[in-house]
This record gives sequence, C-alpha cells and structure tokens, in this order.
Amino acid sequence: MRFFSPVLYLLSACVVASCEAQVRSEDPVDAATNDASQDAGDGGVSVDASSLGSCAQPGECVVVTRTCCGVCGAPAVTDMDSVRWDETETHHNELCGTGPVPCPRCAIMTNPHLGALCRASHCAAVDVRTDATSSCTTDADCMLRFGLSCCEMCAGTDAELTAIRKDALHDLTTCAPNEGACPPCVPTYPTRALARCNAQTRHCEVARTP
Repeated sequence: MRFFSPVLYLLSACVVASCEAQVRSEDPVDAATNDASQDAGDGGVSVDASSLGSCAQPGECVVVTRTCCGVCGAPAVTDMDSVRWDETETHHNELCGTGPVPCPRCAIMTNPHLGALCRASHCAAVDVRTDATSSCTTDADCMLRFGLSCCEMCAGTDAELTAIRKDALHDLTTCAPNEGACPPCVPTYPTRALARCNAQTRHCEVARTP
C-alpha cells in the first residue's frame, strides 16, 4: 500500500512507498480491542469512492483507506478504496469531517502488494499477488520491487518486497501529477530475494534462494 492526510496520506504514501510500522498516538482504547486484526476506523462511516475515481491514464489513481482511521496491522485490498490523486482530500473529509478524529492506538503497517490502476476509465485498488498484473508463464516475466509507489525505495527488507509482471510496471507505478522527482538511486534488494513465477498459481511471487 501511494499509501494521504494524517492517516489516509500515511498509508497511501507508504503503500503505493513502503514504510515501517507507525504507531497511533491518539486516544487510547481498551487493550481487549487493541488487536492487530481489529478495524481502527470509526465503525460505520462509508463514502461512495466510485464518484471520486474517474481516470484516463496510469498515474492518476491512488489507494486510500476505506475508513477514517484505517486498520490496525497491515491492510488488505478490501480495506482500501482507490480514487483519483486530486480527490484524496475530498475522500478523507467525507470519511472524517474536517475536525480531529479520535483513533485507537495501534500499529499501522503497510502492504507492499497493494496498488492502484486505471481500468475502464475508473480507479481500482488491487492486490498484485492475485491480479493480472502479476500473471506469468516463466520466471523471466517477473521482477522484484519495493512496494508500488511511483518512486521505489533505494533499499529495504524482504517484508517490503512485492513481485509483478515486468510489462505491468508502467501501469502500476507511473507518478501522479503532484508527485516530485524520484531519488537518483538504483534499488538494492536483499541478497537472497528473487522474483519467480509460481508454477501452480501462475502469478509472480517473492522467493528466496536457499
């Protein structure tokens, strides 16, 4: 997970750039509900993200959390919406309003497999592990990447890696108009990490040499 706004902008900037776990410092909650599998959102507010997701080309879409506070732990694609890059603030305000929102105190992590695509003129959040953007026939079809932000990190850990089909790179990682220049570096992947085509699923995956 261009994983926007205190919470939405945090997840989106990390998602679509990987970042390390963040810890909420807002109002604490009872320990019984402070579990990584619990929704950290406000429990019921939803918006029609489809009205904010029209697009014409790669780079216009970003992923944002579907609830105001997001989720504790790493989000799944079902926890995310995808909207056009210039509608992220509108999406956030519709979920949270313009005032402060008390959120549970819990670890917020990113998911490097989540990205945003412009499909059929509409933004879509995808998990590349099961999406056509990782479909493959041979290992040569696949490549490693640190998350799915337009600017890839220069270095990172195994947990921040994903694997995609090489010819899907442009659609998944084209920068939005408001994003600046990327760092002038060549990413350095963990020594034993590699991208391969899973013979059973026919999807690219992150693997490790013995």
